[in-house]
Amino acid sequence: MPKPTFLRLPAAKQERMMAAAKVEFSRAVFAKASISNIIELAGVPRGSFYQYFEDKQDIFFYLLETDGQRFADSFKEIIEAHQGDFFAAVTEFFDVTIDRLLQSDDAQFYSNVFANMSFKSASHSAFGEAVHRPTDAKHYLEEHIDFAGLKINTTPQKQLLFRTVMGGFAQSLGYHYNHLDGEQPDTVADVKKRMAWLLDWLQNGVLLKEDTHA
Repeated sequence: MPKPTFLRLPAAKQERMMAAAKVEFSRAVFAKASISNIIELAGVPRGSFYQYFEDKQDIFFYLLETDGQRFADSFKEIIEAHQGDFFAAVTEFFDVTIDRLLQSDDAQFYSNVFANMSFKSASHSAFGEAVHRPTDAKHYLEEHIDFAGLKINTTPQKQLLFRTVMGGFAQSLGYHYNHLDGEQPDTVADVKKRMAWLLDWLQNGVLLKEDTHA
């Protein structure tokens, strides 16, 4: 987290520092990113940087946290637009989020972020903790999703549904980033197709209906 000195800066200076950090973490993966480049882009002395953050990891985690909050806010807006319809909301959210992650001006930044994560142990890694840091989003979802038409009543069931959907999303992204090269590179359309399959299976099941064979 940033130090109080950073939080007392005018908003424009905070934004300039974080924009410089995003440029640098887009240029290089975390291990190769440079504080020197960040402060040069931001136009601040090295001493000032350490008045704002402990180290490179500190500003990186804060960048992930603030960026993650924007995703959470976007999800809330989509849920409200769909009046709590879970599957309609997550369908739209994944569609716009996949475009943002993979096709926006920030696509290289997100690629570098995922390059630092182990998808088998993301929830236990330092990078995973930054990306999956709890927010008020979970409680918001429980209160604003319409569960009337779902076979879900308890909090553990609701949380399992959220984890299943978001876990499938993370795995699909991981597969994408690991299969960008080769004879059949994974595409944005492939990511969206996998998410459509997952949501369809959750909604309608994977068993064929009896009348399908009639």
